[in-house]
Amino acid sequence: MNLHDLVCKLVPAPIIRDILLPLFRLLHRQKKTKLDYVEVCITDHCNLNCKSCAQFSPLAPEKYIEPTVFERDFRRLYELTGGDIDTIRLLGGEPLLNPGITGLMKTAREIFDASAIWIVTNGILLLNQDESFWKTCASHRISIYISRYPVNINHDEIARMTGQYGITLKYSANTPQLMHQWALDVMGKQNAKANFYTCYVGGCVNVNSGKLYMCETVPSIKFFNDYFHEHFKVTDKDYIDIHSAKDLSEVLDFLSNPIPFCRYCDLKRVKHGQKWAHSKKEKSEWGC
Repeated sequence: MNLHDLVCKLVPAPIIRDILLPLFRLLHRQKKTKLDYVEVCITDHCNLNCKSCAQFSPLAPEKYIEPTVFERDFRRLYELTGGDIDTIRLLGGEPLLNPGITGLMKTAREIFDASAIWIVTNGILLLNQDESFWKTCASHRISIYISRYPVNINHDEIARMTGQYGITLKYSANTPQLMHQWALDVMGKQNAKANFYTCYVGGCVNVNSGKLYMCETVPSIKFFNDYFHEHFKVTDKDYIDIHSAKDLSEVLDFLSNPIPFCRYCDLKRVKHGQKWAHSKKEKSEWGC
């Protein structure tokens, strides 16, 4: 069990919610001097479909990022940052479902030579990858991060393969990780500013089709809206267009302030430390 899961198990939820998370987020929300972390969803759907998924992957149709859009966004990120991004994560959904993942990894490394680049996967499809995938990871210094769920995968063989090719391998936890059951407020009556400073997922900067978001829930809410015929609204104040932003300072200013969408999260009702389960595609999984 990692430190995060241990805290969720041993510390009462009200203390986590009312004391630890606000303190952590208050420190984290101070204006950054650089864009140190970026994630890109290269596919929206998933082969695991976790209950209460923050990216609504169980509700998402099969869709993959366009390589031209991916490259255009990465080149613009390089222009804005001078290539100074510490960590880039390619995720989903399940990124290994994307048949063009090898080309995307090459593009990311070609543009960001010095950044740590990670594939974030549930690991189910990892041993099905062909040799070109493994060789690309090795030659382009792409690391693998496995989100550990209670599913049957051959961890020993994965360790052998990554070791054979000299690929860095990391797990989210030593044992299946605990989950969080999100709570959305369809009426949007929550305090956006308070949520901004106490949000658990805030800081997972997400770039999606030229737009930069401060969390993955905002660009993914369309899947919830479409599936359940809801009307969570995303406005042009909930993201910043990286191709229109004049410089990095404008991007960092955006990331240091609450957005209107924050009013839809009811953080008081979020349940931490929940056991993993498959989604039944019920609104109640997201607190609705």
